[in-house]
Amino acid sequence: MLCVLSGVSIFWGQPIVWVESYATVSFEHFTHMSPSFYQTYRTGDLMAHATNDINAVVGVAGGGVMSAVDASITALVTVLTMFLSWTGG
Repeated sequence: MLCVLSGVSIFWGQPIVWVESYATVSFEHFTHMSPSFYQTYRTGDLMAHATNDINAVVGVAGGGVMSAVDASITALVTVLTMFLSWTGG
C-alpha cells in the first residue's frame, strides 16, 4: 500500500513540475520581447493572463488525475474484496 501511495504522490506532483516549467518558458519568452511590446501590452495584464491560464490548467488536470486515481483504487479494492470473500480467503 505504501508503494501505491508513494506512486500517487509522485503522479499528483506532476502538475507542480509542469507549472514550474511553464513559468520558466514564459519568463524566457517575456525577457526576449522588445520594449515596444511592453508599451502596447501592460505587464500586469500579461501576468494576470498567465496566472489565470496556469490555474485553469492545473485545476482541470489536478482534479482529473485525483478522480482517476481515486476511482482506480476504489475499483481495485472492491474487486479484491469480492474475490477474497468469494474464495473464502
